[in-house]
Amino acid sequence: MDLPSQPPSSEEPKQQHIHSSEEAPIQPSPDADSLTEETQPQNVNPITEEAPTESAPVADSLPEESQPQSVNPVIEDVPTESAPVADSLPEEIQPLHADPIVEDVPGQSAATSEPLADETEPQITSLDQDEEEDEDLEVEEETRSGVFIGRGLLIAIACGVVIVALMATLLVVVTRPKDPPTDWIASYTPPATAGTPAGGKILYYLHWTNQNGSLKGQLQLETVSNGALQSATAATIGLYSKDNHVIYVVITLNGQASTLAGTINDNNDTLTLDSPGATTPGGGLIFHTGSANDYKLAAKNLGAKK
Repeated sequence: MDLPSQPPSSEEPKQQHIHSSEEAPIQPSPDADSLTEETQPQNVNPITEEAPTESAPVADSLPEESQPQSVNPVIEDVPTESAPVADSLPEEIQPLHADPIVEDVPGQSAATSEPLADETEPQITSLDQDEEEDEDLEVEEETRSGVFIGRGLLIAIACGVVIVALMATLLVVVTRPKDPPTDWIASYTPPATAGTPAGGKILYYLHWTNQNGSLKGQLQLETVSNGALQSATAATIGLYSKDNHVIYVVITLNGQASTLAGTINDNNDTLTLDSPGATTPGGGLIFHTGSANDYKLAAKNLGAKK
């Protein structure tokens, strides 16, 4: 049997490749069910896809008319036909699994979380403000109490100082030596001596002004001499010590100065003047407080006795 001339084996793969590439776009895109129905009768074993080299000798031995019936194009077309199905499946599946409720949940949760956050933030801020206000009130109460205590202490100290000052002033006023009276009246009768009769009575009126212990005034005298009332005036200066009630008086009469020293007794308001250094008790001149009118009346009485 004469066999037709076959092309070299090296050209056969090219024809198969061209054949498969030309037939692939002509076939319609079947479903997954149609693919399974077409492939099941042919019983195409996947092992044939893994060993394409074994089918080459078979193709060489078969005539050219039997080559179009080879299973190689079918085997090669399977992945090309299944590819559109695989690509189309995700497009159909994605809308089915897209749940609008599930997709809207994050948006809703975000929308709901925002008002919740807005509601919780004022609560937190209000709590912080309340705590700050409480702290401010406590600080104000402490400062007020401190200020109140400080003012109370200051008031107590001021009152104490005022009370002490008043007591000291009262003590000084009560216990300090008072200023000596400005008007004094005294009378003196010289004793009789041997060979001489007793002299007449002499009235003394001492008047001065006190300027911080400095005394300045005059001494007036009234006496009866040779049956007539005689009078005289002498300038007087002196010093007075409030601490020991000591007084010094200098009397200048007819140009002759005489110094007298004495003390003032506040109990009976008497002034005793004597010569400095005199030791005779009761030998001094004792003055009592009196006014100018009292002196005039005493002088009138002294002249009337004449």
